[in-house]
Amino acid sequence: GSISLLGRCSLVLLVQDEEGKGRDDDASAVRVTTIYDKFVRPSKKVTDYRTPWSGITKDDLKGLGSLPCVPFEVCRNEVSALLASYQGKAVLLV
Repeated sequence: GSISLLGRCSLVLLVQDEEGKGRDDDASAVRVTTIYDKFVRPSKKVTDYRTPWSGITKDDLKGLGSLPCVPFEVCRNEVSALLASYQGKAVLLV
């Protein structure tokens, strides 16, 4: 059997610009900001990185890629803290 494991965690923040308030048809009124983007080091041996679909390589999960690589527990704690509040404001998940 096989187990699927998380290989990357990304969180984005959608912010409506002040000038775009009230204009539902204007997509430019929404700004997208990445607030978390890291590879997650697996706790078990990886046998198939599924690189053609995931874009993740062995080097990425060794911490040699373009993003930091952290253990799952670190990722979970960092994401939990971000979801509790971001820049002092409560986070609403939709």
